Amino acid sequence: MRPAMFRGGSTVMQYLFAATIFLSSFLLFLVQPMIAKQILPWFGGAASVWTTCLLFFQALLLAGYAYAHASLRLARPHTRSILHVVLLVASAAVLPIIVGPDWKPAGGEEPVTRILLLLGATIGLPYFMLSATSPLVQVWYFNTLRRIPYRLFSLSNIGSLLALVLYPVVIEPWVSTRAQAIGWSAAFAAFVLLCAVSAVLGSRTPRLHDDNVSAAAPDEGPPPRSRDYLRWTVLAGLGSYMLLAVSNHVTQNIASVPFLWIPPLALYLLSFILCFDHDGWYRPRVVLVLLIVALPGMGWLLDSLDLKYAIPSYLAGLFLVCMFCHCEVARLSLEREPPQQFDLLAIDAFSGDAIPTHLLSAEAMDLYLRHVRPDGAILFHVTNRYLDLAPVVARLAASRGLRAGLIEHEPTDEEENLYHSISDWVVVTRNEALLANAELVKVAKPIEYGESTPL
Repeated sequence: MRPAMFRGGSTVMQYLFAATIFLSSFLLFLVQPMIAKQILPWFGGAASVWTTCLLFFQALLLAGYAYAHASLRLARPHTRSILHVVLLVASAAVLPIIVGPDWKPAGGEEPVTRILLLLGATIGLPYFMLSATSPLVQVWYFNTLRRIPYRLFSLSNIGSLLALVLYPVVIEPWVSTRAQAIGWSAAFAAFVLLCAVSAVLGSRTPRLHDDNVSAAAPDEGPPPRSRDYLRWTVLAGLGSYMLLAVSNHVTQNIASVPFLWIPPLALYLLSFILCFDHDGWYRPRVVLVLLIVALPGMGWLLDSLDLKYAIPSYLAGLFLVCMFCHCEVARLSLEREPPQQFDLLAIDAFSGDAIPTHLLSAEAMDLYLRHVRPDGAILFHVTNRYLDLAPVVARLAASRGLRAGLIEHEPTDEEENLYHSISDWVVVTRNEALLANAELVKVAKPIEYGESTPL
């Protein structure tokens, strides 16, 4: 159930912001192998070409984020939207993204500087604007619709991953390099239009029409501390470092072809999608155990030429490191989210009989309570063939001064025909009126637990 302040958003605005962020991310990661393929033959096809390109893209991505942060903090909404539209139009002026023959080396030049200058002149401003789009659209989304935008971040990474997967399978084998550049440029022109409209509409803060909505505005809480910034920086930097290290190692040991640059970047993006989509994808203990196994294995295979074992090992290790780093960033960010004032919060990440125990910890309960109204309720899905989870939830609730009741649902014959199955839920609340509701009294049962029940 949505909190009061989130009700009544515009569907058209949602689709506009979603289309803008998806297209920007799709183009952002499509252009990376595309432009690298244009210049690769000029510089001898060495792995250092892709490493230099990746350095350029990562640096410009950071610059785009810095621009988004600075413009949001320093400029007024109207001024910010005008500046962004002007930059969007200027970025469209460099189209199409076809590398001119003047950039082709004559031989003997130092390649790294030339590659960086070439990329800056050809794709620099369009890539910069694409890089700034994701954080800006998320802010516009929240300002206009009053909704938490983390799902948009996940959507942006889906667009990026789709671009990386489609390029070697659909685009690169069948479309000429020149046609790729022209097609990308046409799509970028469409993005400029979408983003300009989003910037103008996103600069308008919605009016609050009644006192209830105003009162529901969240308390932003204390600003992040220095150690928060340090943890975010280290975790994010470690993921990027592993991406560069694994990409460099893979291309040096096999061949400098676009297909082999893509799997590390695809896994890097997949970790973002999973971490910012839902808590249930990340199980810290499992990831840490796998990391303890994977990292020594990567070191052992570092000099191995048995690529059928070495390459999967490197990629698996990269994915696990990124899952840990990015999910920890997501978890720490969620902890700092302002209270959402939900009437009802359902915790249903228990697919199958594997238990994500971090969702049943005291720390997790405190986080849930922070986002639920004082008279609201939390529903835990505890169906399991092997473990009795209801007493665990009940004791956890009691430790926080809450009451719990078990609801056991057995489907009717008609529901069984629709593939419904038996399910168990625990309702947790401090709302006595809710617990006394006649309908709830009929189905909710008290839960017995002892002092030995684990927390």
